[in-house]
This record gives sequence, C-alpha cells and structure tokens, in this order.
Amino acid sequence: MCPANLHFASYDSSPYGSKRVEIGCVFIHGLTGTPWALQELEKYLARRNIAVSAPFLPGHGTDPRDLLNIPWETWVHTCRREVENLHRMCENIFLLGFSMGGSIALILASELPIQGVISLSAPVMLRNPMIRLLPLMRPFVRYWKKKGRGSPDSYPLERGYDRYPIASVTEFMKLLHRARSRLTEVRCPALIMHAQGDRRVPDINAEIIYQNIGSKEKYKILLEAPCHNIARGENRQKVAEEVFRFIRNHSE
Repeated sequence: MCPANLHFASYDSSPYGSKRVEIGCVFIHGLTGTPWALQELEKYLARRNIAVSAPFLPGHGTDPRDLLNIPWETWVHTCRREVENLHRMCENIFLLGFSMGGSIALILASELPIQGVISLSAPVMLRNPMIRLLPLMRPFVRYWKKKGRGSPDSYPLERGYDRYPIASVTEFMKLLHRARSRLTEVRCPALIMHAQGDRRVPDINAEIIYQNIGSKEKYKILLEAPCHNIARGENRQKVAEEVFRFIRNHSE
C-alpha cells in the first residue's frame, strides 16, 4: 500500500520536529503523481523559513495497483490530518495543491481554519468526453495508459505512474464534483494560478474557480508558457515568487 509515512519535508521531522515556526504549508500532489512535482517549490520556500509538509496520497508512490481501491474521501482525509499535525508546530497554515491536489486543497479550505489556499493548475471540471466515458469502461479495462510515456522502468516512481487506474479516475470525478460544490464555502484568501494552453487541465478551470469561490481576497494569475506542472515549467520562478508573496502577505 501507500507509503503514508513518507514525506518530502523542509524541516527536520519524523515527520515533525519540536521547534515551532511561524508559517507552515501542506503541499498536495496530483492523481498518480508524487510530491516530486512540487519539490523545487518546496526548496524555494524552505530557504525562506516556511515549513512544508508534502505527504504521499494513499495509493501513490508504490504501484498503480495500490490505487485501485482508494476512495476519494481517503485522499482528502489524509490531507486534513496533515493540516492538523502541522498546526501543532506552526502558527499560520496554508494549503497548496497541484492538479488534483489543488482540488483537494479547495475542499479542505472550505472546511478548515487556514490562512490561505493556493491552487496550481487545479481542475474543478473536465469537459473531455473521453474522461466521462472512462467509468463506463471500468468493467472491461483496468488502466488507461498515459500518452507519451515509455515503460515504467523509464520513469522513476517518484515522478508518478505511467497509467491511470480507471477506478481512480471514477473517484477523481467524484472529488471534482465535491470541489465544485464547496467553492462558495471557501472564505480564506485564495491564489489561483494556471498556464494558458494547459492541455491536461484547460485554463477555463481557473476562471471557474475565481468566479465561484467565496473568498473576498482572491487572485488569479494566468501564465503565458503552456505547461501543466507550472511549478517545474518555464514560469517556475514567477510561480515561486507569487506563492511566497501570497503566503508572506497573508500571514499574521
């Protein structure tokens, strides 16, 4: 099963140290991915004395078969528990999620008392007809191979799986429905970042989030270079700077 006790973290921990710090941020990776997707951003914040906890979501970081029986609620619960744990050592807590992780961050931001939420390339609605048909394929097909990926040996597990379990895609769609329904309940400051021309998660999602989120303080930034993982793409420096500025400006 998932290595739930594993983290990429910017502070001495098991996974948490005893020293209290002012600001902490929980990073949430995407479906079939790992915290590696956000590791450069984690290091950037660590150099600025922000504690980061980046757990593996259940079913990730091991083998795609471990995702087959994980309901979406388990991913959300894992991150909720991570926020509670980090709150023991940090005064100010932020949530940052990439792709599906951003959807999870928005759900939790509607429930938990945090200082702010940051979504990077987050979906709340996908209009690709193939995605909608995948649940119907579930009785016949277990996995959907990612395009442009070679053998699993060519892609280290820290960079994610080379296929989507159909069962997990079904749970993912349920999670998106939950995220959409909770947007109006988000009250904390929000930073929404997305690349124009993102081919995996269309940038219309940023507009949907921005228009429907209940936050009085909300900021939408569309990046020019088309890329899904904007934390590692051409605009990664701008992403890091904007994330840090948002966290600094909304810490007590």
